[in-house]
Amino acid sequence: MSSAEQFDEFVAAYGSRLVRTAYLLTGNWADAEDAVQSALLGCYRRWRRVDVHLDPAGYVYRSIVNATIDLRRRPWRREVLSDETYDSADVDRSEAVADRLDLLAALQSLPARQRAAVVLRFWDDLSVRQVAELLDCPGETVRTHTARGLEHLRRVVRNPEGQESK
Repeated sequence: MSSAEQFDEFVAAYGSRLVRTAYLLTGNWADAEDAVQSALLGCYRRWRRVDVHLDPAGYVYRSIVNATIDLRRRPWRREVLSDETYDSADVDRSEAVADRLDLLAALQSLPARQRAAVVLRFWDDLSVRQVAELLDCPGETVRTHTARGLEHLRRVVRNPEGQESK
């Protein structure tokens, strides 16, 4: 089997999961697709070297994390997001959808490394060791990023308006 066929099989097996992870890292479907596209393009060029690794998925995930961080560094990407929506119809959103949107907004308020640690640990169910390899940092740093990220998420979700609790 050629390396191009191996790459195609890998993308068929992991493609939607990669985009979902990138979305959780960026908070925007277009940016997520751009990050995955950029990461996969780079990986395709080096696939002969990638497929000899024990974990090609880890290599691609690391490329996606790096691509999402690179997207944030670009000056034209530093946009201020608004909470306002411009829906033309009045839609009664269920509480579950509202909770999910609140969680996604809280996730976007995390620094990039904390967001990556939380997403990779809990949405992609990776071990501390795997996340440490992807983020190129010690396991203790992953645990610290995860703990601080979760604490921030708990604080924001419990107190969404930033009001002091009495």
